[in-house]
Amino acid sequence: MKKLFLFAVATLISTMIMATETITVSFTDATVFGYENPAENGKATKIESGSTLTYQSINFDISYESGNGFRFFKSGADDDAGEIDLRAYVNSQMVISAPEGCLFTQMVITGTNITSKYLSIEGYDSKTKTWTGNSEAITIDVIESTAHFKTIEIT
Repeated sequence: MKKLFLFAVATLISTMIMATETITVSFTDATVFGYENPAENGKATKIESGSTLTYQSINFDISYESGNGFRFFKSGADDDAGEIDLRAYVNSQMVISAPEGCLFTQMVITGTNITSKYLSIEGYDSKTKTWTGNSEAITIDVIESTAHFKTIEIT
């Protein structure tokens, strides 16, 4: 009986370890999410409020009441001309949802204007650009200006 119990515990632990996966979501190509890349530098492809971007089995629910909301933007600035990122404007929100039965434990964001001055995320350390916790969903509120997301790495 003791051996059976130890086997069951070992199986459970190995299953939990195998279930931990890190996924890097890049917002540098709008076509991955079913949108067209902006045709010219300084142009954008708008994402309507109520839309859901899906990468593998992770959903990014987009919402905003007015203003620019969310856009895939192709930079016209000299230092990053032609690069695409996901831009989120003040008073917009993105809810990131884990696949059914899974929990997020860490999220790391790369981009510009992704500090607590621009974003409100419960449990987020804007110095390290890292959220830690145990949640089925993470809510990102844009509270000032514009946040530029390049990647979000989720575990």
